[in-house]
Amino acid sequence: MWALGYPDAARSDAEQALREAREIGHAATLMFALALTSMTRTLIGNYAAVNAQLDEVIALANKKGGLLWKAFGIVFQGDVLALTGKASDAIQMIASGISAVRSTGSTLWIPLHLSYLTRAYAQTNIEEARCSIDEALTLIEMTEDRWCEAEVTRVAGEIALQSRTPPMALYCASPDARFT
Repeated sequence: MWALGYPDAARSDAEQALREAREIGHAATLMFALALTSMTRTLIGNYAAVNAQLDEVIALANKKGGLLWKAFGIVFQGDVLALTGKASDAIQMIASGISAVRSTGSTLWIPLHLSYLTRAYAQTNIEEARCSIDEALTLIEMTEDRWCEAEVTRVAGEIALQSRTPPMALYCASPDARFT
């Protein structure tokens, strides 16, 4: 709903999803709801609520052995760090989270997380920022998963303006090597 321009509906849907997931009492459903609705709360800018929610998903994932949900919790926490100007911590946490997500065989949300990683790198190392956004754009093309393409492209434009070089001009060798 947020992407369609309805932030109030997105907020309402997120609150309802969390309420219902808690009522159901099914751990996997709750982990899914906690992770997914953290995206809406991040867009709203309620970072304290996001962090509390992500702490909860990580704790529940640890308790239930939910490696993927723990990985999502970690990478989403890194995204928040990137948005709040904590670049060094964000880089470490997002890279660690992406590595953990990929270890499960998933590519879900990776281009979006790479865009946050790019923002953090842009504060410390513009060449790493370019590698990160190039990887996100490449992954979108490879997987044809285009739901976050507009945001990734917007961040690519910011990096291009900052570095005065068009996106995809720099091809990074072995981008996965950073996440192993």
